[in-house]
Amino acid sequence: MQIKWKRIFTNFLLAQVITNGIYGFTFVQNISGRHNIILQIINGSLNIKDFSIDSPLNYLIPAYFGLQNLDYYLLFTFIITQISLFIICVFISALGKNSYLFFFGGWLVSATWYMGYADMLTVALSLLILNEVVNNKGGNLYKIIFFCLLLTINHSALALGLLLIIFFLNEDRYKLNYLKITFPTYVLGFLINQQLKSYIGFSGRGRFRFLLNDGVVSDSLEIITNNFLAVFYSGFLGLIIIFIITTLLNKSIAYNKIYVPILISIIFSCIALDTSRIFSILLVPTIFLIIKEYENINFKNTLSSTAVLISVVGVNLIVGVRHVYGFSRNRSPFIDEPNIYELIIKFLNSIFANILV
Repeated sequence: MQIKWKRIFTNFLLAQVITNGIYGFTFVQNISGRHNIILQIINGSLNIKDFSIDSPLNYLIPAYFGLQNLDYYLLFTFIITQISLFIICVFISALGKNSYLFFFGGWLVSATWYMGYADMLTVALSLLILNEVVNNKGGNLYKIIFFCLLLTINHSALALGLLLIIFFLNEDRYKLNYLKITFPTYVLGFLINQQLKSYIGFSGRGRFRFLLNDGVVSDSLEIITNNFLAVFYSGFLGLIIIFIITTLLNKSIAYNKIYVPILISIIFSCIALDTSRIFSILLVPTIFLIIKEYENINFKNTLSSTAVLISVVGVNLIVGVRHVYGFSRNRSPFIDEPNIYELIIKFLNSIFANILV
């Protein structure tokens, strides 16, 4: 138990170094506009119509807490992101000594750069479901139902892809029971998601209406066609090394457990403009499985395994980030949004000024 918690806090510290020191947290585009919608929900008069919404909880929870000040809302978003990151650290501890590798995947870039979309929470919920379905063999029915429901309410489109991918990662003898549980739960979660949108008076564009807009699907396909290698790399980053090594050396792994989920991730990414974000998040269950299977590879000596691990880190540092959002980028597309670090310094200055008065 002591070793487990030591690993959890070590991984959390590593995640802080990577997210803050290398990638840098940024808020999603027009975060102040999202806060204006929250203000209107608090006041009971939503008159902004021209906006998209996948997760009504992103608006309802801040509205419930009455976060009328923009700075408080931004800090609240950052704190929820950090809590979700800690939950991730808890559940990847099941990967053992190689659990830290999980942070070298592309999902962490997306969850860091798109604060306000609750992607960190989506990843945490995916791991909670994966742990119950794959590791615990679906032992706790109520946990699976609760986490699937919460994932779907949080983001119904991503939930569909993630639950489908976890189905293929599951053992064949458990797949039918998995469907019996997750399909009605997803339908219920989707209906609750729609009802929450109706509750706040939302009449803007849902996911399916967004796809029907002129040029969205064709633009998405053009982006992924022109940047396919960059998109594929953006999902794995340094873990592309672990992916190659595992598929080549681990003969026991069922290839449909890797290639089918990757194919599903690519297909879902073809109908989204934030291509790398969708691909990298949908890739999370597959990355978890790949790291788990990597543990089963018997290297002839420790030098070989050490070289592989150094290569993972080296790829992340030398090749660096590739993130496709319209085109391939190596820095956040939202650097012009409010800066979380300046905001934290502002609050600390305010606190210490009051103490020293």
